[in-house]
Amino acid sequence: MAIRIALCSDIDLGFKFKHMTSKKGVVYENHQLEAFEVLISKIIENKVDVVLIAGNLFGTPKPKNKLIEKVVRGFKDLSSRGISVLILPGSHDMPLPFSDDRPVHYIFEDLENVFLLLSEENGVIKSKKIGEPVFEGTIKREKVTIFSPISPFIRLDKLDLDLKVGTESTNIFVISDISAFKKDFKTIYTNFLEKLNNFGVKALLVGGVQPTSLKKKNFKFQIVHCPQIHKNNFNYCNEKDGLLISTLQGGKFINTLKPDSISKFDVKHEILDVNKIPFDKINDSIYEKIKQFSDSEKGIYKLSLTGKLDKTQYHNIEIFKFQEMGRRFNYYYELFDDIKFQESSPDIQGLKVIEELEQFTQDIIDRIVQEENIKGSDKKNVELIYEDAMNLIKQNWDSVEGSR
Repeated sequence: MAIRIALCSDIDLGFKFKHMTSKKGVVYENHQLEAFEVLISKIIENKVDVVLIAGNLFGTPKPKNKLIEKVVRGFKDLSSRGISVLILPGSHDMPLPFSDDRPVHYIFEDLENVFLLLSEENGVIKSKKIGEPVFEGTIKREKVTIFSPISPFIRLDKLDLDLKVGTESTNIFVISDISAFKKDFKTIYTNFLEKLNNFGVKALLVGGVQPTSLKKKNFKFQIVHCPQIHKNNFNYCNEKDGLLISTLQGGKFINTLKPDSISKFDVKHEILDVNKIPFDKINDSIYEKIKQFSDSEKGIYKLSLTGKLDKTQYHNIEIFKFQEMGRRFNYYYELFDDIKFQESSPDIQGLKVIEELEQFTQDIIDRIVQEENIKGSDKKNVELIYEDAMNLIKQNWDSVEGSR
């Protein structure tokens, strides 16, 4: 039978951006709560059978009580209507393995029709081997088996997969936002896909940031992106966000609607190469970009400056002025300075002071001997004078170095 399923990720309740003030953090939190209420309403309106959250229900491992209470009420509302909720913790809302903290998600374990996609209790990393599923159940008379990583903090390509797939059920693997692995995440993702291809998995559900520019290969499974409700990554923003309604039938996800955008906030990241702009126009260009994206209600904007300038030119850029201006004009603003200095001095490594001083002294001796035309015993006397001076310097140098 066809299962109507709602897919999403990164609801991120309680998340705050890096330099967000406490006051703006509270405002952002309230907007997140409003978005969560809209999300619950959209799920009910679409008459789905199951909701799957692929990572980061919360934006922190220790959310406020009011956030937890709001989620509990929302899930109870879904449960009362026969809608199941499947939750995979992500890197934002899962405590670090060495903290021994119990994941906040366990507060939902007694709620009817709410299931946690955790491989091991408390998410403690005892092994990197995955064999048993985290969920086995029947939804509308369709058998579904779900696998997930032990922890969002383990590199996917380091997992030892030995999946006990069910021959009579739809086997699904779910992962959360893998951009937590920063610059290596595309390589990690590709390696994991190749490893997963050895098992009878019908679909891979990917939460968070969807990697792009990957070499297209023919995999035996379908890859389905669970879009972010709140975009929170400047570098790899997805083109689409919101709630995706899909139909699972015959082991295949059939998207019936485009993602229904819910969040009011738009995350924008622009890169400004200062070498592509006349030097006397750099400050004007920065000003225009900040003004162009200014929005006191939803302006979440990051501007990165790149390129090479000499120090004099660099110090003529009004960095602090634009930082203040951006934070005043935008709901949240960050100016990232990655400008390099031209002709900067190389790092001084392995400097050998004594050897250089000896060479310097010998150069002086050679110059005096040549200029004064000193020969024979007189030349030897000059050399002895400088040799005695060098020995004295060496003795004092050794005693200073030995006392350090």
